[in-house]
Amino acid sequence: MKTKLRVLLIALTMTFFSFEVHAQLNAMFVNDNSVYFPNTETVLASLQQNYLFDTIVFFNAVDSMRSPTYEEMFPYYPIIWYTSTDGIDRYLWNGNDTDNQDLILYLEDGGIFWLMGNDFLYDRYGVAPVNFEPGDFPYDYLGIEQYAAQSYGDDGGLGVEMLTHVNNNYISGPDTLKWVYETLWWVDGCVPSPDGIPFYRMAPESYVLSQYYPAVMLSMLHSTQINSISLFFDPALIDTEENRIGLFDGILDYIRQFIPYGVNIIDKPDHSMKLIPNPASYETRVLIDGKLPDASTKFTVYDLEGRELMQCLLSAENQKINITGLKKGIYIIEARNPEKIFSTKLIVN
Repeated sequence: MKTKLRVLLIALTMTFFSFEVHAQLNAMFVNDNSVYFPNTETVLASLQQNYLFDTIVFFNAVDSMRSPTYEEMFPYYPIIWYTSTDGIDRYLWNGNDTDNQDLILYLEDGGIFWLMGNDFLYDRYGVAPVNFEPGDFPYDYLGIEQYAAQSYGDDGGLGVEMLTHVNNNYISGPDTLKWVYETLWWVDGCVPSPDGIPFYRMAPESYVLSQYYPAVMLSMLHSTQINSISLFFDPALIDTEENRIGLFDGILDYIRQFIPYGVNIIDKPDHSMKLIPNPASYETRVLIDGKLPDASTKFTVYDLEGRELMQCLLSAENQKINITGLKKGIYIIEARNPEKIFSTKLIVN
């Protein structure tokens, strides 16, 4: 996993040196839009305009009827997840309104997540307002404390006329974003968490929901280990291609800070060790290179801060590991035998 020191060194490098070219990005674009595919094509075209992407892999969650797995997401940086205006049964929530554990594992491993679209909060949480706290996906991974209101639904049927940029040290963009329509409906207005950084506000100031933000980010350069950018509106509906590209350019300039030489710096896990099941709630079993470990193998559980929480010896006769003493979360698992040390992650749900 990336460390704060590593991020600080990258940030300092970006401060003192000016690069002549942009780093190339290896991105995965996840289409979670089943309502109007031309909106997907519009967003993709803007992403590809004038950018030096090394790769944009297209994953169609709608056709696949599933979310990409952690292993499928792992090589790509960032994951760009697009829901358009679709607010029913999104694979962002596994199609069944649950936390996407593969996405959580990708984020905890240092990936960057860029989410955009109308109504993905409504899909899972229903009508606003909804409050979040630590342990909830929107709080921990999107940086919002409250899904506060929706344009049209909570503004007396008006819709939001525009968004205005909130100056910060992370993401630049056009001063004002307007729409292909006079106003836009079902834009989510949010209240950032203490770690959340807003970068667009509902507008104008006279608008009844102008205290809320439909664009919030978390940054490893700020006070968290998570990197995510969330647009709680559909950028396909921005009024001009120029403004859409201006918005995307500001976001991509931020993302490029973490890969100044075009190198994906997410650490690669050891796939020779597997835990079954994973995620798990009560117990799990260990396989190393597809086989049961012998009795000389020591199994150790660490939290994400590196603190040892439990330890035991493994044997073919006693493979099931009781994890009921672990709280919900993500843990580092180490299996050590006289020949080699194996490591992976365990999600406890």
